Amino acid sequence: MATNTLRDALNRANPNHVGDGLQALPGGEAFNLLPRSEVLAAVAGVVSPSVPALSIVSAFDRTNGVYLAITAPEVAAGAASVAVAANGGVTVDPACLSVELVYVGAEGTVVTETVQVAASVATFLAGKTGVKVLSATVLTGVVLGVKATVKRATAPAATKVALNALGNGVTFNAADVVAGTASITYVARPSRSVSDSLNAVVNFS
Repeated sequence: MATNTLRDALNRANPNHVGDGLQALPGGEAFNLLPRSEVLAAVAGVVSPSVPALSIVSAFDRTNGVYLAITAPEVAAGAASVAVAANGGVTVDPACLSVELVYVGAEGTVVTETVQVAASVATFLAGKTGVKVLSATVLTGVVLGVKATVKRATAPAATKVALNALGNGVTFNAADVVAGTASITYVARPSRSVSDSLNAVVNFS
């Protein structure tokens, strides 16, 4: 049996190999990276795509009949603009009530775990890293409850939380929690990217 890459094996579409190939990929995460096109309502400048967004390809403001300028991620969108929010959502010009959005989702599995907080810092379990923090709730600490996700690697204000620069945990404001516990839901970076999987050598019998 000839040895080839997983990409080659899938491209051959051999019914004896496709199933094993998609499991090795894994197929579900690979399909999640395909650009998505959705028509979405915007409420007060906030849009909720069906999966956490990593980058925006294009955005058409159906309310005002214009394409929105794509701005830097994790910065609130202003007039005639669109941006990926820190939590994987999307922000648009508040005057836009409906948007045709084409975007790429964040690669990885959504994980929820309860972590210990020390010195207002929490580290993800089992050495995992993340690309987007979807939600964070302080369970024990100074001020309990949900905290809003803000720009990565910034010092969060009270009631906010930020993914750290290394992506291996989050930082809270000391007014919310110095020591305690928190429930974090985030998109975990895969141990092997889709690209690496496709280029890996396989030998299906």
